[in-house]
Amino acid sequence: MKILYSIDANILDSYFSQASQSFATAASLKEKNEFIVHLLDILEIRYSEDGGFYANEVKELFGLAHSEDRNQTVLEKAVEKVIVYVRNGNDPSYFRK
Repeated sequence: MKILYSIDANILDSYFSQASQSFATAASLKEKNEFIVHLLDILEIRYSEDGGFYANEVKELFGLAHSEDRNQTVLEKAVEKVIVYVRNGNDPSYFRK
């Protein structure tokens, strides 16, 4: 994904847009968790230099997940991924993986 982004950011943006629109097709909690973790990977690449935009996109992504889930379940892997990303925010080498 980093290679695609370095070639043309629009490719990754289009993929993210289409993928987030199809989030509702994920049936199980496990699938939704994996789906959002994948979308978070894209956000990490896209907004590695801008924490404000990253936070806003994460908020919107979790808002989408919340609107689709009436049971209010917690997407543990997705939450963990965001926490790790934020925790490692002061470590520039984390973003170069």
